[in-house]
Amino acid sequence: MGPLKPDLNSKLSESPFLMTHDSATGFISAYDLFDHAFGQAQAIGLKEQLDCGARSFDLRLVKTGG
Repeated sequence: MGPLKPDLNSKLSESPFLMTHDSATGFISAYDLFDHAFGQAQAIGLKEQLDCGARSFDLRLVKTGG
């Protein structure tokens, strides 16, 4: 099949991306039983998600401490 040629006239919002939902939940500790059981959408890390073909992440960043 070969590589796809880019459509330089298409909008970014019209371009498909393989994305993972709640991408960083793969880092939830198994010792945190509630979050692990009910809040984990991914069982692997970000690099492994990229290796599986994901090209966009859904990250929820939180600042803690100072």
